[in-house]
Amino acid sequence: VQGTYEIAPGKLQAVAKWDTYDPERDLGDDRNDTLTLGATWFIQGRTRLMVNYSLLRKEGLGRTNQFLAVQFQAGF
Repeated sequence: VQGTYEIAPGKLQAVAKWDTYDPERDLGDDRNDTLTLGATWFIQGRTRLMVNYSLLRKEGLGRTNQFLAVQFQAGF
């Protein structure tokens, strides 16, 4: 499931995404869930900066990993 919201139309966009994956539905404790919150800043034309913060939960391990991804994209 993914959704976006235009904070400032054409300039700033918020993103929320939730993924779940269960490779063996017959087995327990193997599901992975990922929650991602982020923003996209449209600098000019096809140039943008994207920042995403994600929480990855692996059911069998009982812990949650966090990561931050930053991407700059320039189009010309």
